[in-house]
Amino acid sequence: MATGAPILPRADRMRNEEIAQDLRQHYQSHGTRDLVEAGCRLTHLDSFFANRRAASIAPDDVDKYVLKRQSEGAANGTINRELEVLGRMLRLAFENGKLLRLLIIRKPKENGPRQGFFEEEQFEAVRRRLPPDMQTAISVAYAFGWRMQSEVLTLERRRLDLEAGTIRLEPGTTKNDDGRIVYIPADLKPSLVAQVERVRTRWSARRGGSFRTCSLTSLAGTGVSGSRTS
Repeated sequence: MATGAPILPRADRMRNEEIAQDLRQHYQSHGTRDLVEAGCRLTHLDSFFANRRAASIAPDDVDKYVLKRQSEGAANGTINRELEVLGRMLRLAFENGKLLRLLIIRKPKENGPRQGFFEEEQFEAVRRRLPPDMQTAISVAYAFGWRMQSEVLTLERRRLDLEAGTIRLEPGTTKNDDGRIVYIPADLKPSLVAQVERVRTRWSARRGGSFRTCSLTSLAGTGVSGSRTS
């Protein structure tokens, strides 16, 4: 029976890459999400669903994706943010007539808030009382949940890419020895830019070692343990 609905001969042949590109263009044109952060989520999704037809993705495929990301050490909260991007991508394809049905996405349960950690207001109250170098250091630790001594205070300038908006930890430097790359939140970037300039000024005066291998808290003169210049 005719329903008056348009016939969409390509709807069942749309591949993940095409609808992912549609989502990137949507975010760019509407400004509704940080493109760098969304790109990070899409990288994991693109890798897993490469060359898959969007119409063929089923709930058990999503379950397999969750298991894969968990095996890689991703927290359920991180996985759920990625699944939200997947859901938005499929909804956009549906709205654009490129998908005939919406996928049911089952999300893993996230852990409740951990006890004994600062709330944001408490964190800001402490941060304001610290020297600029340490304000940057604890802001990085707070933003990413990194260990101060082994992951933040030893962070070298070359691991920070301000243009790309990323910080990279090399394999062997993290708790599980896996490498890690994170995208810098917009509110943290000005602090990192200022910190780089502070370290550059101190390094220029001292002229010791390579600036690229200076830690971001090096030459601080604040008695911070863990700083190094080579």
